[in-house]
Amino acid sequence: MAHFGKFRVESAGQSDIGRRHTTNQDALLMLEEHGVFCVADGVGSGERSEDASQAVVHELKSAFTAPDASGMVTDGRDPESLARVALNHASAWINERAWQPDNAGMASTVVALVFRAAAPERALTLHAGDSRCYRLRGGVLKLLTRDHSAAELLGIRDGQFIPQGFRNLITRAVGSHPRITLERTAVEILDGDLFLLCSDGLNRMLPDKQIAGILNNARALPLPDRVDQLIRAANKAGGHDNITVILVSVSEVDAS
Repeated sequence: MAHFGKFRVESAGQSDIGRRHTTNQDALLMLEEHGVFCVADGVGSGERSEDASQAVVHELKSAFTAPDASGMVTDGRDPESLARVALNHASAWINERAWQPDNAGMASTVVALVFRAAAPERALTLHAGDSRCYRLRGGVLKLLTRDHSAAELLGIRDGQFIPQGFRNLITRAVGSHPRITLERTAVEILDGDLFLLCSDGLNRMLPDKQIAGILNNARALPLPDRVDQLIRAANKAGGHDNITVILVSVSEVDAS
């Protein structure tokens, strides 16, 4: 549990291999005390593509937990700047290795949710690829990010048939170039908001309506139980890919 201004932030997360894979190419990071949460999904045909997602979370963790990280924030380099520098480091590291035959174009998606103590009423998302961030507010689930994928470019919505050649084709990823172009989305925060970060192993198995239903029906349960219910439902629906879920709840601290 951590506090950002008048808000208390709590989180829970889990990564599951799914039912069709022998390795887990997803990775997750939850740094509550720093207000940084991330899901990464390794892509590519190489056997070591999971190294790409691990590089993403490793660089983010190092940036925010290094001995001088807190000093960086106070001297003007805000959390967004730290996250961008870290993800560019990861992109350069991955890109350097992506040309090796055994790595076959390794890369990674990323979606990060960043809270800022200096402006606690607003957070932001930084993302590349098709890992997603949603917000549940008042029982309504809203997608906050836009997939960088061929399906999105073709206007193919969730639940529609996706031709085989386009199912896993993303148009932006960490490692595809030495520097990564991240899409930034400002996010308003209100008491009671619940944020969901996930790899596509969740939303390809479950339509948004079903995800919302699970979260609404389980709203009285602890966060880890809600995470577990989402992953179980995705596996029950087929578990075609690795499934990674982070839930972040926001509540206003009682001033009294």
